[in-house]
Amino acid sequence: MAGRRAGSSAWGQPCKARASARSSLGAKLRKAVWIPYPLSDYDTITKTIQPYIDGAKSGRGADMKPAFHKEATIFGYAGTDLFAGPIQKLFEWNDQNGPATGLQARIASIDIIGTIATVRLELDDWTGHRYTDLFTMLKVDGEWKIMNKVFHLHPEGVASGA
Repeated sequence: MAGRRAGSSAWGQPCKARASARSSLGAKLRKAVWIPYPLSDYDTITKTIQPYIDGAKSGRGADMKPAFHKEATIFGYAGTDLFAGPIQKLFEWNDQNGPATGLQARIASIDIIGTIATVRLELDDWTGHRYTDLFTMLKVDGEWKIMNKVFHLHPEGVASGA
């Protein structure tokens, strides 16, 4: 049996049962993976993220609040310190940090699966720092809300797109 290909019978002929199962599974996966969601969901998610960006620019945590579910959480490292807890910690930090008037923000990706979504947001010059945020979102009572924010604070000198 040395040198036998996977999916082959002992005599080197393709195993029809395995090939059939693979093609059937492949067809099912292709059907299961491609589920189109309305473009309006992408637009709505983008609009949901906007108050967060606006609040960063204004330096007011209250401006960010509409983007988040009341039970949302935040996690990430600020240097070697874990910044974690209820989203209120972000609002308070933002109030203390002040406006980020030079902030540039770009949504790098949005993935939607039914009532859940993930968003990757790249932020440059948030008071001199670059961040990557990942949001998990949930459609609650017909509205998209950020449920969790995890962030990465890039080392000094790392420019956007690096």
